Amino acid sequence: MFPRVNFLLIFGIIITVLALIYFLLSSLTSDEAPRPKISYSHLKHSIETDRLVDLISSAASSYRLSPSGNPCEDESLDILGVILVSSYVTHDDLRSAHRRALPESKLKSLGFVRLFLLAEIPLSERSITQTLLEGEQKRFQDILQGSFTDAYRNLTYKHVMGLKWATLNCSRASFIVKMDDDTVFDVHRLRKILQEFRMSHNEGEHLLSGYVQSNQKPIRLKPSKWFVSHREFRDAIYPTYLSGWLYMTNQRTAQDLVIASQKTPFFWIDDIFVTGILSKKLNIPLDRRNALYSANKDFIDCCIRDAEKHHYKCPYMAGPNGGEAELIGKFTTIVAECPDCHERTASDPRITDTCVGVVKYHPGKPGEPMVKELHL
Repeated sequence: MFPRVNFLLIFGIIITVLALIYFLLSSLTSDEAPRPKISYSHLKHSIETDRLVDLISSAASSYRLSPSGNPCEDESLDILGVILVSSYVTHDDLRSAHRRALPESKLKSLGFVRLFLLAEIPLSERSITQTLLEGEQKRFQDILQGSFTDAYRNLTYKHVMGLKWATLNCSRASFIVKMDDDTVFDVHRLRKILQEFRMSHNEGEHLLSGYVQSNQKPIRLKPSKWFVSHREFRDAIYPTYLSGWLYMTNQRTAQDLVIASQKTPFFWIDDIFVTGILSKKLNIPLDRRNALYSANKDFIDCCIRDAEKHHYKCPYMAGPNGGEAELIGKFTTIVAECPDCHERTASDPRITDTCVGVVKYHPGKPGEPMVKELHL
């Protein structure tokens, strides 16, 4: 007679051995097969080169001025980000201040490429000529001038033009930073934040980070230059958006925003259109970094004072220059490049407690606010 065999026990052993073999093979396979790099080439094909939001003409596909040599094509550079600076044609003093504060060589050493976004000179302007802009371009090769009139109500074209150029011509840049020319910023802190994004974010994820504005209402007073009619925007509150002072995004998001702009009705307030209307349409979450921004120029002045006198680090990465072009250089030199500066301790006075503010009032003309210092 054959010995009795426990068939259930043998069956269990076989299943266990097979499971172990499968687990080992799976582990080896996953180690040997790295994740494939995400490609966005299919998105680029969806960007219409002859279209800029609702413009479909030579104005959408051509530039009056563009860099003769694309700085993004330098294979020796590890381009962390391209900085797009929205600038009005007559703001040559602001562009000069940015270039002196952060020359091209300095930006490149930090992994940045900078481009100033302009448009055509309005007929009413007499203080600037196209010849002067061409001379500025010949010297610096950092201007992208669109073939449409430079005006408040054309800011959206300029904004999307910059994102479009960056996605099509500077895809090697991991990030895109859009800012206004009257904004001061700490380039070293910006670089650190983008490096953190590079480590923590998958390049296939959406990214829109900056100063979040919420529950903002359209201005319905006709005398204001920011007047918005119900026909232009019918809702009572704007969608949550990022301030155009300075915000950060990546290639995936910028390309999606450009494509969405081709299929969305035009709205002329650019930061609301791009980071509010379009981001809401695409369900892109906004990363709130409001603590890094000062809405008041006086706090930028106080940062400079505290860095010089007490070697305190500025709590703000960016803020307005308050109409003072030279503040851009001061902030960069004294605050952003302060090797001895340190964080405030719990016993140190807060900048919000020691900084002198301003009083703002209307002098009687609707839509024409004035700013006057309050001396204490």
